[in-house]
Amino acid sequence: MVIPPFAFQPQTKTCEIPGACAGAGTLPPRFPISPAILAACFPAILAACRHYFTGTGVKQDYAQALKWYRKAAAQGDPMAQFSIGICYENGHGVEQDMAQAAKWYRKAAEQGFADAQFNLGICYYNGAGVRQDVAQAAKWYRKAAEQGDIKAMYNIGAFLASGTGVRKDVAEGAMWLRKAAEQGHPWAEDVLKQLEAEYPGV
Repeated sequence: MVIPPFAFQPQTKTCEIPGACAGAGTLPPRFPISPAILAACFPAILAACRHYFTGTGVKQDYAQALKWYRKAAAQGDPMAQFSIGICYENGHGVEQDMAQAAKWYRKAAEQGFADAQFNLGICYYNGAGVRQDVAQAAKWYRKAAEQGDIKAMYNIGAFLASGTGVRKDVAEGAMWLRKAAEQGHPWAEDVLKQLEAEYPGV
């Protein structure tokens, strides 16, 4: 069975919480603030991240976005941690550094953030910022897939169907590919058809 390339394009959306900007008021002040005040201003901090990254209402400034992502990440916010990883991967506001990107993806992934789990899986598969480890890639793809990430569903399905990084399990691979196909993944349906032709009844 010929399996198309895995979905290697990382998730790239940054720290955006629906409604965070609505009612968030002005951007947080640019001076040191105490942890208590920082926590109270958390929604505004997240809004500032988004404003600076996208250039909404202010001049686009990746360095400022990264500054505020770090403040949110210091409070343990996984979306901000993931967004710092995106900044390091793409060189937004900081020198490109895949080791740092993987480090921040891991922080968010370990808190259960699906996009970060998927991106960490990509890092392990490609050996980007970490030592290449296909079994670890499979582990993180599975975690993201279990949370409904469609790319991760396709990847873990293809891994299982081909025995890549995991013990081969055609039935479970077909199950994940079917889930991905049902949600519109562009390659999953074709791969599933190949699998069903080779292994009738899966």
